[in-house]
Amino acid sequence: MYNIIGRTPLALAASEGHEGVVGILLGRSDVEVNWKDDWGRNPLFNAVRGGFEAVVRLLLSHTDVVVHSKTSGGRTNLHHAAERGYASIVQLLMSRTDLDVNSKTKAGQTALHIAAKAGHASTVEALLECVDIDVNPKDMNGSMPLHVAAERGCASIVELLISHTDIKVNSTDKSGQTALEKALNHDYASIVKLLLGRVDIDIPH
Repeated sequence: MYNIIGRTPLALAASEGHEGVVGILLGRSDVEVNWKDDWGRNPLFNAVRGGFEAVVRLLLSHTDVVVHSKTSGGRTNLHHAAERGYASIVQLLMSRTDLDVNSKTKAGQTALHIAAKAGHASTVEALLECVDIDVNPKDMNGSMPLHVAAERGCASIVELLISHTDIKVNSTDKSGQTALEKALNHDYASIVKLLLGRVDIDIPH
């Protein structure tokens, strides 16, 4: 059963954060836990987007739930949680072994890119706790999360990223710029200071 836009009762309950109703519906043998509406959104997506941690936890406990479903833009539930700064939901999603933490959107952005762009330091920190995280992924512009954070003036995120052992501080984007050059161009003194604190930093001439 679904409404005019293809939403099932489970999807509607999840989108409103109705934990009790979601629990009842998940107990039914005929529940379609992964049913997508006309926009490609399933109940888990609705709960993630709404920031309903308890509902997300319930849905993830269902044996048939697909955690890595993508919308038309190539975004996963993790991308949406990262964009909204839902660090606790990010951690819940990453607890699943079938999650690809490095999945990219059609624009080539990972959840780490998206969290860095949005300025969500706690979410970036949560993502960096994943042992499988790629801290140096490049999007369509050749930008890594470090480039994004440096260009946006997010010093706390730059500090988190450069503290990771695998970070490539001197990597350039398609314009040939490093994170340091982006910070210099925008006069972000605190970020410049952080990057110059790295013994392996290349200083432009």
